[in-house]
Amino acid sequence: MATVVCAQEPELKVKPSGRILFDAAYINSSHQEDELKSGVGIPDMRVGVGFTYDKWKGKIDMGYAYGKVNMKDVWLQYNFDKQNFVRGGYFIHQYGYQSAVQGDDGGASEQCRVQQRPNDWSYV
Repeated sequence: MATVVCAQEPELKVKPSGRILFDAAYINSSHQEDELKSGVGIPDMRVGVGFTYDKWKGKIDMGYAYGKVNMKDVWLQYNFDKQNFVRGGYFIHQYGYQSAVQGDDGGASEQCRVQQRPNDWSYV
C-alpha cells in the first residue's frame, strides 16, 4: 500500500492599502479680531499594495503630501520562520511601544507641528 503526499503550491496574496488624513476647522470669526477662516485640508494621502508569497513578503506605498508625490515604504522581506526575518528597502522601523500599538502604516512615527500662515494652517 502506497501513500501519496501532495505538496501544496504557494499562493500569491495581494492586498491593496490606503489612507487619507483630513484636517478640518470651523471658526466663528464674528467673535474674533483676526483673519482666520474655516476650512478643510488633506495633509497626507497614501495608496499602496502589500503581497505575500510563500516565505516572501513585500510592500510598495506611495504618498501625496505637501503637493508632492513620493515613495513612503518600499521593502522586501524573507521570513526564515515565524520569529526571524530579514528585510531590505526603504521603510521606518517601529521600535518599542510604537511597534506594539501601531498598525502597518507608520502613522505614530510621523510627528509634526502646526504653523500658521495667513488664511492657512499647515503641517511642517
